Amino acid sequence: MTMRITCFAVVAAIFFAGTGTSLAQKVWTLEECIQYALDHNITIKRQELAADVSSNNSFQAKMNLLPGVGAGFNHSFNFGRTVDPTTYDFVEQNYQSQSMGVGANMTIFNGLQNINNVKRQQFNLMAKLAGVEKAKNDVTLNIATAYLQILFSQEILEVAKAQLEVTRLQVEKMRKLVDVGNKAMGDLLQIQAQEATDRLEVINASNNLKIAYLTLTQLLDLDSAEGFEIARPVTAQIDEALVAPEVEEIYAVAEKEMPQIRMAEYMVKAAQKDLAMARGARFPDITLQSQVYTYYSELQTQYYSYEQQLRNNMSKTIQFGINIPLFSRYATQRDISNAKIARNDAELQLREAKLDLYKTIQQAHADAIAALEKYRSAAEAVKANEEAFKYTEQKFGVGLVSAVEYNEGKKNLTKARADLLQAKYEFIFKTKILSFYMGNKIELK
Repeated sequence: MTMRITCFAVVAAIFFAGTGTSLAQKVWTLEECIQYALDHNITIKRQELAADVSSNNSFQAKMNLLPGVGAGFNHSFNFGRTVDPTTYDFVEQNYQSQSMGVGANMTIFNGLQNINNVKRQQFNLMAKLAGVEKAKNDVTLNIATAYLQILFSQEILEVAKAQLEVTRLQVEKMRKLVDVGNKAMGDLLQIQAQEATDRLEVINASNNLKIAYLTLTQLLDLDSAEGFEIARPVTAQIDEALVAPEVEEIYAVAEKEMPQIRMAEYMVKAAQKDLAMARGARFPDITLQSQVYTYYSELQTQYYSYEQQLRNNMSKTIQFGINIPLFSRYATQRDISNAKIARNDAELQLREAKLDLYKTIQQAHADAIAALEKYRSAAEAVKANEEAFKYTEQKFGVGLVSAVEYNEGKKNLTKARADLLQAKYEFIFKTKILSFYMGNKIELK
């Protein structure tokens, strides 16, 4: 038996270990990363739990409109001089008695506080649900940012490796020229120094790529970045038409689509109902109560049976009550004043949410245009530097330029290519944000 348990534990460990490894080693698309994060992110789950609590509160507010019903039962042991509950005479006798009843109470009117509370809780629930959507949007944008950073880091690493390979070939050529006496040892040392610099750039780019992967896996709450790999889109290219919509056009759509605006709007409505509830405390409370009550006494068993006593002693009551607030030591006025302040603050938060959204879109639009202009300029710079470096490389091969000039030309070309990649992914990301604010999913195809 012990051997079987041990074998089962080993097999289970291998199975679960294999499951975790396969999860990390699969090639992740951007859409898969986003969906995984939406399904597993703790912040989103906590927002959903908060929405569940709000849903319970909303349901309870509706139930508070119904009558409250309760039942009671008492069994008493009486000793010495007591009052007979059937005759109300004093007796000197030990006996037992029972009483039981069912009662109900209902608020008929209380300044519409219960009605307003139902509406307030509904608005709170809708605000919480919008908060869940906002949390999902935040996670989506963070995942997209980290994903595009990996793509950018991958291309930077490839550029660095390509430059290192070019320098390595030049070192080999220079070594041969030095060996036959056509070049001085100083030229070889300079190009070898450049090779060391390029190798360092490869290391730095590789480290940046590892950090980018780590950032994404942490956002996904994966245990490790080991074996994690993303899918590289085939057509992640520049589309200049994506910046065509104006800021106002994008904002007009986003104002209706973005959950942070709806959440702020619902909070304003909830605050208005809070104010209505505070004002409702000025009005009288009108209540309705009813009760069915009966009792039994051991003293009467010689005359009436248990069942007869319960029938004979049956009492039914219907009662209306009114409570008129006359002076609450300024508490009602204080609550009204505080509710007004809370409503004004909620309105300011709504204005702030709209301004923040507009500024975000405005900045993203400006960044996208700037990135497009930067991309165009960087593309021209790459072409110019490629031509310039090609001639410098040819001249360096025949000894017409020094290693310093060669390294400078190569440095300029590397920087131009890096700038082009940065502008490319800046533009892609900013336009994805603009598209996102217009109600579209973030996708890379």
